[in-house]
Amino acid sequence: MDVDKDELFMIYSSLDPMIRLVDLETLKRKQEILDLTEGGDHYRASGICSTKFSGDSKEIVAGSKAGEIIVFDLVANRVNTRVRDAHDDEINSVCFANRQMSDILFTGGDDCMVKVWDRRAFGTSGSNRPAGVFVGHAEGVTNIASKGDGIYAASNGKD
Repeated sequence: MDVDKDELFMIYSSLDPMIRLVDLETLKRKQEILDLTEGGDHYRASGICSTKFSGDSKEIVAGSKAGEIIVFDLVANRVNTRVRDAHDDEINSVCFANRQMSDILFTGGDDCMVKVWDRRAFGTSGSNRPAGVFVGHAEGVTNIASKGDGIYAASNGKD
């Protein structure tokens, strides 16, 4: 769940492949549900565990039960990035390292890892590998939060 920078809209997920966008002034859905499935295949799609707005509120990053990172472009109304197998288990938390620039992402999952991703490297060299991996949790990571400076993050786990 997250609220955009102007506090006009809220997004949330409910363990299905959809993100709900809510107009906070009227508490009604502003537009149709944002579908993160590929080609509308809801039977093979994975549930969304975590969502965050980018600093300019033009994109949403999501982490899925299948260990995918999904970036949805609100302006184009479509998924513009999908990183499969970003984690070996479900991604419980996602966030932007710096809300002013949306190039660096942090993710935390049930594989006990916190990963750093540089979106500028997505799709290069045929693989989407993390820019960094932090190990140390004995159980799954439940939440990852950034200080917002692009450097520091804090994680919470089931341990």
